[in-house]
Amino acid sequence: MFSPKHPRACALAANPQLLEDITFFPLDKSLYHTSHSDFPIDLTDILHFPQLNFIPPQEYKMSRARRESFQALKKWVFDRNSQVKKIAAGQGIAGTRAAPSQSGSNDSKIGSRLDNGETFTKDGKEYKRYKWQINKNAENATLKDIASKDSHKVWAEADIPITSDNSKAKATVSQLFDDLEETVWYLNLTIIVGLYPTIGLINRNSLADKERRLRGGRYKIFPVFPSSINFSFFESLTNHSSTMFRRIIPSLRNRGKMSPHPDRLSNTNLGKPFHTDWNTIHDWHSYTRGRFLLNEAHELRIRRADFNMNELAKCAAEAVGFTFSDCVRIEKFSDGMFNKAFLFTMQDGTQVVGKVPNPNAGRPHYTTASEVATMDFVRNELSTPVPKVLAWSSKADGNPVGSEYIIMEKVGGVQLDKIWPQMDIKKRFELIKTISRYQKAWMSKSFTQYGSLYFSSDLQDHRGCIIVNEDGSQSEYDRFAIGPTTGREFLDDGRIDVDFDRGPWNDLLSYKSAVGFRELACVQNMTQLPRSLLGLYGPGTYQPSRPKKVAAIQDYLSLVQFFLPTDDSICSAFLWHPDLHTENIFVDPDRPSEVLGIIDWQSSEVLPLFDHARQPYLLDYDGPPATGLDPPEFPENFDQLDPPEKAKAERLYLNISLATLYRKLTYAKNKKLFGAMEFQQTSSFDMMLFAQNLLIDGEALYRARVLELGDEWPCLPGVQASGNPPFPLEYSPEEVNSIEEDANGATRSMALMQGVKESLGELWPEKGIVPPERYDDARKLLKQVKTELIDQLAQSDAERLEWEKAWPFDD
Repeated sequence: MFSPKHPRACALAANPQLLEDITFFPLDKSLYHTSHSDFPIDLTDILHFPQLNFIPPQEYKMSRARRESFQALKKWVFDRNSQVKKIAAGQGIAGTRAAPSQSGSNDSKIGSRLDNGETFTKDGKEYKRYKWQINKNAENATLKDIASKDSHKVWAEADIPITSDNSKAKATVSQLFDDLEETVWYLNLTIIVGLYPTIGLINRNSLADKERRLRGGRYKIFPVFPSSINFSFFESLTNHSSTMFRRIIPSLRNRGKMSPHPDRLSNTNLGKPFHTDWNTIHDWHSYTRGRFLLNEAHELRIRRADFNMNELAKCAAEAVGFTFSDCVRIEKFSDGMFNKAFLFTMQDGTQVVGKVPNPNAGRPHYTTASEVATMDFVRNELSTPVPKVLAWSSKADGNPVGSEYIIMEKVGGVQLDKIWPQMDIKKRFELIKTISRYQKAWMSKSFTQYGSLYFSSDLQDHRGCIIVNEDGSQSEYDRFAIGPTTGREFLDDGRIDVDFDRGPWNDLLSYKSAVGFRELACVQNMTQLPRSLLGLYGPGTYQPSRPKKVAAIQDYLSLVQFFLPTDDSICSAFLWHPDLHTENIFVDPDRPSEVLGIIDWQSSEVLPLFDHARQPYLLDYDGPPATGLDPPEFPENFDQLDPPEKAKAERLYLNISLATLYRKLTYAKNKKLFGAMEFQQTSSFDMMLFAQNLLIDGEALYRARVLELGDEWPCLPGVQASGNPPFPLEYSPEEVNSIEEDANGATRSMALMQGVKESLGELWPEKGIVPPERYDDARKLLKQVKTELIDQLAQSDAERLEWEKAWPFDD
């Protein structure tokens, strides 16, 4: 718009000759008016400044079009009380339309829309984010032109506390539109500021970004000038502007030191870089998603990630071609159990995701290095939609961030968990077919070792690996290698601190034996054994001990060679996603069968197919597992059930039906995977599976199951393939009695804990965690259940004391 020799559009007011040959429209003050009292300068004075009452035609049209479209959208919403209530209640699914409805000619006439954003919890309250976007089929030509350049661009967004109180709905939505309107108004103002920097608000480095998007609501303007600015220059202009500059110059001298609004996690950062110290804005480091009912201090400590957010923001910005000062917003995603993740937004709207591991995520270097290599391999070799890694470091020492980190692309679409409940069985099955195709792709390449995948350069001996292709041919990959496993069962419950064999392993028996030796090393070397929530162990129940755990593990090690499958095809080593649930899958909200990205490949392992071959976690449900290929049946007394029980039976029928459809699809399209799934229904697999957690619990029932195994020993395929050797273990009558008593005691312990779980209902702490807002209620109810249970079970003061010690929820 201006000559290149004037990159800052310098001092138009003081140099009116620069206005030659440019056509201007009169300013419409309504386009730049705000009612918010926190704005630091009287904008009326600015608009009265003599040479500033004009604006170039295109900028004028864009400003007016946005403003009028926004007002039309606001009117449409407030003309419909039901729509106001729906928005206030946060009922929409993220990524879908909130207003206006798509019926009639709303899109073309109004020209913009309000979209549903994500729902999140802050300070114990639930919030909903809404986003304002322009429609590409807008009737207004200016809006249509804007949208054609980027129809997905978010021009404004704001958050509101969700409320179902209809008396508060209108005020809540009014606040939403006020916050959105301020950004719309502010966007229009920046055009003027960009064209006329001498008004004393912003000194821009470039006019090319005069329409940079401002994210978030309730902004203030932060005037930032180069150190060489001469404030007397502004004083010399006062004869052109009545009293305006006399009033604002004192505040301008100090206002550059202001920080962003303390309630926002964004940096307005317009024009000359406004350097925000992100480390002082928010506690990025602590775990805040839930409260722990067991050993909370320890659980929070191992989930606190210390790092320098300024340096992480710099890495994120540089990964997409920006500088630190271009990062204008950082948002923290809900905490995971093992990582912190953040969304970084640049001044032009570009977004990337940054991820930092907690101390409990895994062994230093190995976990991050393996995750990055796995994402690369799955994305480029297995044709799976995985975010591209843009920058990363697996070495915290000497790293400016002070932590390992990964910077990656932001996946489009919405998380599946946002729309899964509303999807009917047909749409769900279409999605399952998509997932099944990716599983087929994962099986197109197998490995010759078990462990986890790395870049060869991240392992000390720099070895490559051999890949077996689907047709049986082999390829040597120098870039990748199999190294120590990063699987969670080799890390959790204190295992991360114990020294044992973590691989890689060249054969199946070595790998499965290492599982037993791992549990043995942990039982023998841990100072304190982890507590189990499987049972409640007090007087008259089973009493866990190290010797009993060791005995169960030794039984496993004596028998494991006979548990291995005889079908070599399901023993091949494949790379698989470790946790395929709805939060890790991103889909197109309009076509949910289209997967746009699969995230969270941390702790992925290269394991035998029969270890991977379970139904995706998103299909899990409470109830009997789906077996075989026949469809489920309703209970015989279904017609006699009361409405709540009938609804429960219908949900179970739907869940089993979907799991059965997955099994039928796998049987038809992926016979090898189905064979591995069938092996998971055998005693041999059960004996290997249950041995993986003997450090924590299950040793009493495991030894009882070993006793029973003697009767079916000749029928085990592994025994038959080995020449039918006799059962290798012998027990004295006293040992048999002891094992049976322990099994009965363990069954009582599990029944007691099941009773506690049922008493707590929704407050039961899965993985020991409850939502922060339910913590006090859970504590209160646990105290009540404890008192009632001990009153019922304790037969003496001594037993009461034992039950007090056995209660696991007194942190």
